[in-house]
Amino acid sequence: MAKEKKDSCQQADFPMEPTNITENGKMSVGDVKAVKTADVVVNEKNDKLFLDEKIDKEIMMEEDLEYDETASCTERYPKSIYFIIGMEFCERYCYYGMKAILIIYFTEILLMSDDLATVLYHSFVLLCYLTPVGGAMISDGFWGKYKTIFWISWIYLAGCVLMSLSSIPAVQSDDPNLILREDVQCFDNDCYPLAYGVPAALLFVAIVIFVVGRYTVGYVINPGKGNVVWEVCKTIGRAIMNKIRYRKAWKGKYEHWLEYASDKYSKQLINDSKCLLHILVMYIPLPVFWALFDQVGSRWTLQATQMDGSVGNITIKPDQMQVLNPLFMILLIPIFDNCVYPLLRKCGIRCTYLQRMTWGLFFASAAYVIAGILQVQVSKTVRVPPCTENPGETGITIINAAPCDIMVSSAKGAQLVPYAEYGEYIELSPGEYEFSIESNCTQSATYVYELEECEAYRMLIGQFPVYEESSNSYVPELDVVLVPDKYDKPDRGMVFASFVFTRPSESEYYEVDFYSNDFSYTVNATRIPNTQFRITEWDEYEPGSYSVCVHETVGSLCAMYDDYVYTYNGAVYTFVAQLSDNSTRVNDKATNTILVQHETVPANTVNILCQIPQYFVLTTGEIMFSVTGLEFSYAQAPSSMKSTLQACWLLSIAVGNLIVIIQTIAAPPRSMAIDFFMYAALMFVVAVIYVFMSIWYTYIDPLDYIVKDDSSSISSDSDDDDEKKKKSATNSLNNSEDFARDNPIDATEGED
Repeated sequence: MAKEKKDSCQQADFPMEPTNITENGKMSVGDVKAVKTADVVVNEKNDKLFLDEKIDKEIMMEEDLEYDETASCTERYPKSIYFIIGMEFCERYCYYGMKAILIIYFTEILLMSDDLATVLYHSFVLLCYLTPVGGAMISDGFWGKYKTIFWISWIYLAGCVLMSLSSIPAVQSDDPNLILREDVQCFDNDCYPLAYGVPAALLFVAIVIFVVGRYTVGYVINPGKGNVVWEVCKTIGRAIMNKIRYRKAWKGKYEHWLEYASDKYSKQLINDSKCLLHILVMYIPLPVFWALFDQVGSRWTLQATQMDGSVGNITIKPDQMQVLNPLFMILLIPIFDNCVYPLLRKCGIRCTYLQRMTWGLFFASAAYVIAGILQVQVSKTVRVPPCTENPGETGITIINAAPCDIMVSSAKGAQLVPYAEYGEYIELSPGEYEFSIESNCTQSATYVYELEECEAYRMLIGQFPVYEESSNSYVPELDVVLVPDKYDKPDRGMVFASFVFTRPSESEYYEVDFYSNDFSYTVNATRIPNTQFRITEWDEYEPGSYSVCVHETVGSLCAMYDDYVYTYNGAVYTFVAQLSDNSTRVNDKATNTILVQHETVPANTVNILCQIPQYFVLTTGEIMFSVTGLEFSYAQAPSSMKSTLQACWLLSIAVGNLIVIIQTIAAPPRSMAIDFFMYAALMFVVAVIYVFMSIWYTYIDPLDYIVKDDSSSISSDSDDDDEKKKKSATNSLNNSEDFARDNPIDATEGED
């Protein structure tokens, strides 16, 4: 006899007949040989369902016992299960290994915008959860499970290898910070091909394990017997077609619209389809939940790139924060099963399947509220590039590289820029502008520049000695240059920097050494035509304290600047080597210049560990919604519909990612904080609706859908299929926490 099972929330309400019990409270396997059958009787007077269990101790064989706690693992499970687990481990490593770094690869290597990278990322996830439905149809209808897994795995492997090979040209630029691609070098740079190559290798190992399992311990390989999902779709289509075609001739003939397909399909299939549709109503909110959950790998990772990953001497990479979700899952599932749910039961609080799922939706909404609040703080260190919020704009920042204060006048008014400082950002519309510059150290000058749309500029104003023939001497004159500015924050905790030199020289470029105890960089500062400015390109550097040394000519001695410069992750710096004024200490007497550090984009000040609360709350919601949702589905569904429900579950994940794609494409550019709050509000509204859906839902008993003496079955060709279905349905009933303990069944409503 199967043991009486205790629910995490409520005790069983129905009686169990006594059986032979040992002193420790367990069934005696040697003495008890009985089988349990269940008769479901509907009390039409009160529409309650009760269970009358009958025990026949003379016909149960010892091997029919549901579970033997004394058996070893090798006796409980077939040996082939260990090969399946090994293969699944390697395959999941491959999938999540690629997925974790995908958004970083798009933004840092392929230089895509955040929105485009988000769209492509969720398109990848959408296809990953959509294609298994097609694979299931191939498996059930044509090849069978083994051949389908084997051959499609090779297609999977080909895609992984192609991903690794295609990333080889990308290693010529700086790569995102995954351990394999940062700490291992190849092609003279961070090794991105290895980051994708290791998952591909693990997938190959998975295929080998799968094949070895067949030829060692063996699998039970069954040919395809027809796809249940396709049969259900045809049944629904037939019912709709007949209801439209014969709506007058067959009016009142059937109680349920699916019964209009009874002219072609079996009553058992129609009944199972009724049960399926009854459950799928509760699947409606699933895509919204997955739309939020799957942004862990996209928007939440992009949020982490704008945060400070330093924790003591350790630097946490943005994509590494994703490990918090499985970590919290491992920690929280036992806590919920052994502590939270039993505690709620003792407090008299019911925690049925749908109640747990509803709370899971509210937790997901709360997680995005936390993420939105955090993003507001993170955005304070972000300088919004032109056209991000207002299309058709441009802007300019004035940097004073002259040895005195300057006044700059433009169409936006006048702005005083003190010595060795930079002015406020001036937002302008594209077009031609005149800038008048006045100073107390040289004569005034006027310059005209054409500003292009969606571009950011630095206006560098310096002073250079110009030879004057009339006086046979050098006189100071202003010189101005307009060069691109950098408004985007560097990802993964790096630093953007550009060097500007205002010292006159005959050399066309300077060689700049920028080095610390751990890192060393050499860049060239190229002369801007018709000026004395020499400027380096924008480059990424590791944060830290650095020394700066400049070679003005090839092979010349390095001119050192006395003080260290300190850079912090996420910041953008313009280093200007300019003439000093008399009130400022001269750092290098030989060159009579100083190195001024301008932080035009603030460093990341919000620590990456501040993401922990949102991960914790979202994982809590996942446990209550996703894990419970699968339990709910399998407990309520007939045995023949479980694979169909699994397909619908995967489709809901695909639709959730489609929601993110549509929202990202349709919505105008805006702060991530707005998106987070929008998703939180959407999830809250859906959760409130789900409360009422849960109230109206009627828990069903799979036994009600068993048709006696119906020889037609879509799941088996044997003569005793009905008996197997009854036994499976009985097991589902015993495993249903809500039905058996919390929810009396209204059988008449279940037919609707």
